[in-house]
Amino acid sequence: MRFDEHVKYVRSLSLSPLSCADTSYLTVAFFEPTSNQKALQLLRALEGADRSLTAHLPATSSLVTFSAPNIHELTQMYEHACLSEHALYAAREWFDHYTVSAQDLALRLPKWVLDEGVAQMAIRLLATSIFGALFVKSGSRGVLVAQRISDVDQSSEWTSLRKSKGTVVIRSGAPGDVIVLKHFAALPLQEQEIRNVTGAGDNLAGALLAGMSRGLSPALPADLDRLVELAQQ
Repeated sequence: MRFDEHVKYVRSLSLSPLSCADTSYLTVAFFEPTSNQKALQLLRALEGADRSLTAHLPATSSLVTFSAPNIHELTQMYEHACLSEHALYAAREWFDHYTVSAQDLALRLPKWVLDEGVAQMAIRLLATSIFGALFVKSGSRGVLVAQRISDVDQSSEWTSLRKSKGTVVIRSGAPGDVIVLKHFAALPLQEQEIRNVTGAGDNLAGALLAGMSRGLSPALPADLDRLVELAQQ
């Protein structure tokens, strides 16, 4: 679904008390903002759809399955959410079961991810249940993936991993529920190899989509590694 079709779709949602129990309107969606303005366009469309839209969601669902903002677009969405009093941006009840250790984040993630608030902004947006997974693009510094996983089998694959640099698995008090943060460094390139970086972020998003359409799931550790590896090439 193209961006303009998706915006038109969410604007047309009208959830009555009867339809609130019907989740058939939910579909897998990948949102590529492409600009700060378009990043906010989606949020404003969701605001106009229903003041309690995410409250009707099953606890394990999100309105937008995947999104691939760059840091500027992530910041725009985060600041908009923080400054708004709309119920859409309230942290959901499931987030109360999480305790995020700043020390753990600092030990395992690159310094800039915390210093610039990237991890904190991504987690805050996940807490709204607007987004299920964020692929945050940062050019030569790589990609930070932040996602909530609510499947018991998938989350157990993450919790069984050995602790390693670049990966943080935040456990919930609820079984089978984790938030995963994983940093992927950019591929090493010599300056003379770089011709033009225009559209690099769009290419990465397109490659992620192509990998997912072929059955790779970001919710699985090995699949996520393969997805980002393909997307960065």
